[in-house]
Amino acid sequence: MGLGPLRCTALLCIPQDLEVLETGREYSRVQLDFFESEPTPKSAPLAARMRPTEMPLYVGQSHLLGPGQPLRRLLESGQLNTSLLFWGPPGCGKTTLAHLVAAQLKMAWENLSAVDSGVKELRAVADRARQRPQKTLVFIDEIHRYSKTQQDALLPHLESGLLQLIGATTESPYSSLSPALMSRCKAYRLRSLEPAQLISVLERACSDEGGLGKLQPQLQDQVLERLAQLARGDARVALGLLEQALLSAPLDAEGRPTLSTEWVDAQLPEVPARYTESDHHACTSALIKSIRGSDTQAALYWLGRMVAGGEAVDYIARRLRISASEDVGLADPQAIIHTQACCAAAEAVGYPEARYALAQATVYLSLAPKSDSLGGFFAAEEKARQTDRLEVPRWLAPGGDYINPHREPMHFRQVRHLPQQLEGERFYVPGELGYEIKLAQRLQQLWE
Repeated sequence: MGLGPLRCTALLCIPQDLEVLETGREYSRVQLDFFESEPTPKSAPLAARMRPTEMPLYVGQSHLLGPGQPLRRLLESGQLNTSLLFWGPPGCGKTTLAHLVAAQLKMAWENLSAVDSGVKELRAVADRARQRPQKTLVFIDEIHRYSKTQQDALLPHLESGLLQLIGATTESPYSSLSPALMSRCKAYRLRSLEPAQLISVLERACSDEGGLGKLQPQLQDQVLERLAQLARGDARVALGLLEQALLSAPLDAEGRPTLSTEWVDAQLPEVPARYTESDHHACTSALIKSIRGSDTQAALYWLGRMVAGGEAVDYIARRLRISASEDVGLADPQAIIHTQACCAAAEAVGYPEARYALAQATVYLSLAPKSDSLGGFFAAEEKARQTDRLEVPRWLAPGGDYINPHREPMHFRQVRHLPQQLEGERFYVPGELGYEIKLAQRLQQLWE
């Protein structure tokens, strides 16, 4: 099926026919050369050539840019009185949105990358900003890679208003940036694009002369849907896959590239699962909490996310071993034995077969009765720290007047072994499930 003229306005977070904002200010349609940057060369990747240069073409993030939303209101004000942090997954539009904010507010543009810039480059940016009549916006990509020294070097320029910052990061800024820098910024979380939004981006690329429009691509049914599925919310990946597929696609009688889902599946590699450092921490937390909540289906899903993301077998095994004692404990004393066996097997065989043993331990732990009674140890440890000067009772010390309970009936003497000052302390309180029911009965039988 041929691809005719396309319209991409239905999914835009700001309608294309919206020329004037509520304040009466018109959306800036200034091209990126306003920032004195070179035009995007025709040889640049498709994702670079299709970067929107005006706000109505920007797709996604309606929770920030839709009517009445926070970033939309900031743009309507016509001035940027604080620095911004755009936090989100790759390919969701962080850099593009920063460009458009600068264009909308008519600010001079300075670009730094935290990977290859430092205090020296930041000073040069500040020197140039002092020479300009207009405000300067400095965009720092991968800002979570900035050291504390580099972050501190930003502070006086932000405090004085010489520079306004937009930082882009794929990691949580609350854990990767200093409190001093965070206090001077507003953090906005961007979301991955939905499949329908990715399709809108791909349609524009196929029809735009600056994109692939000159090739007049012929797209069969479901091709763009398949590309959007492969891209997993990443617009940059989606455009890269489209360009790769079209440049190698067979030509029809008129020399136009023709794409089918069969060709896409045969020619394009499966995109690796996205798994950042933030995903590492978040999925680990979700796995353990799902096991603790006895939600077997969710526990297997989060385990799958970790495995698909390339998490090491020994790391997953370590977390499962911890859960066996922390979340199941004495409610099922066999849990740690079973888990240890599964984890040892997983570590011995490695991927891909390790998935069976990891899944077995996960299912067992999620369905086991739960108890956190072993947490009583931490109360005992804290009490020990507070009372570290207490003497060991003489009869318990070496050479003391100790009576071995093995000589007593039932191998038990009803004698407390704590220091006298701690008489009556209780650290272990049995849970009410599984094997701990028997342990509670045993405690009562011995001491009451």
